[in-house]
Amino acid sequence: MNTTPYTLSLSDGDLSTDDFQSQLETLGEDIAHITKIYISNNMLTGKLPPLPKHLEKLSCANNRLTELSDLPNTIREIYIYNNRITQFPPLPQNLEYFVLGNTKKDDEDICRMTLPPLPASLKMFHVHVHSTDVYYNMMENQSDETKKSIVRLLRKPGFRHDFTAEEMDTLITFQKKHRKAYCFQNGFLSTLDEHRLCPENRRNIYLYTMNIGLIRDLVFEWL
Repeated sequence: MNTTPYTLSLSDGDLSTDDFQSQLETLGEDIAHITKIYISNNMLTGKLPPLPKHLEKLSCANNRLTELSDLPNTIREIYIYNNRITQFPPLPQNLEYFVLGNTKKDDEDICRMTLPPLPASLKMFHVHVHSTDVYYNMMENQSDETKKSIVRLLRKPGFRHDFTAEEMDTLITFQKKHRKAYCFQNGFLSTLDEHRLCPENRRNIYLYTMNIGLIRDLVFEWL
């Protein structure tokens, strides 16, 4: 049995998903020692088979994949642009390089793509799109938590990205909107603190029993 970490390189061919699955199965116990997989520019479709548990790098760009299997926590690099993936599993907390998107003008899957929150470990995040309009549509689909994670990364020294000035405006607008709502929320909730209410209102059963958590949720629905 091989115990040395090694690379599985199967790029630039006509490899199908079943072919890739067969390649992994023929490795037997040696599959545990694969740290890098290169399967870009092939004919992979559907869901990517389960990946080796110690994988550090995955390059599977330019295929027709629609779904990823769960990602090992060891992965630090993912290059997955020009596929048809619209939903992603949770991203590993040690991920450093994440490149996705779709540069094909006749493919609108990128507009429907939703991402989980991006980990703080990221050093580079690129979203390849063929127009700013496509980027806007994609960002509209992202959850507030995902947008917040991108804004936090943009403050990170040395963080590399490919956002244009116009694309960054959408994130800056979101940040300002979130900050205003947060300030409004804090001010609104502080007035409901029973120690700040006048004696008459402290005896008001509605204000005294109001569900603060519910109000907080309602405020953040406006973001």
